Parts: sequence; structure tokens; C-alpha cells
Amino acid sequence: MITVAHEESKQNDLRAILGNKAAVQAFRKRPFPDGTIIARLAWDYVSSAENNKAFGQQQSFVAGHPKNGLQFMVKDTKKYALTGGWGYVKVNDGKPASNQVHATCAPCHERA
Repeated sequence: MITVAHEESKQNDLRAILGNKAAVQAFRKRPFPDGTIIARLAWDYVSSAENNKAFGQQQSFVAGHPKNGLQFMVKDTKKYALTGGWGYVKVNDGKPASNQVHATCAPCHERA
């Protein structure tokens, strides 16, 4: 596990970022080497009525339904030269998303 986060804005989800050994080491000292694999799991960010009742105020949020499938990034500077060295995969209900979906990943990640 690399990190967990609450992503606000249009995403509004709870997410866990996982990675192989190369990814974990590279998060501490970049750049990411070829062979890096990063996975993202996300869930709806929902208020827990049960927990809030126990606390007497709204303060508890939990992971709801899975959101936006399982997503992977794979670093291979030769194979994915056109997308900054990163390949993207999104899986929904056990099925890979279309290439059109994958094409939307690189422009957003390029800024980061």
C-alpha cells in the first residue's frame, strides 16, 4: 500500500493506491523506473449514519460502493512512448475498458 486518500471535486471518492516494489520506492524518490506498476481502487465517499448517530454529529465517512473500476498504470518507456512512458488499464466488472477510455488517462496524468 502506498497511500489512501479522499479525492474531492468531481471524483468524490475514497481511494487506495497500491504498487509493486519499484512503485513504492519511486514514490519516495522519483523518477519511476520501467517496470513500475501502480493500482488504484476507489469507492464512493459516503457519510455513515450509524457512526454519526453514535458520535452525536456528522463526522464519520466510509467506503461505499466500488467506483470507476480497478485502474492500473504500467511504466514502460519503449512500449508506451506516445503516452509519456505509461500504459493505462481500467477494468470494470472483470472486463477491460475500451481503448477510447484508456486514451483519456494520459492527458490527465501528464499534468501530475
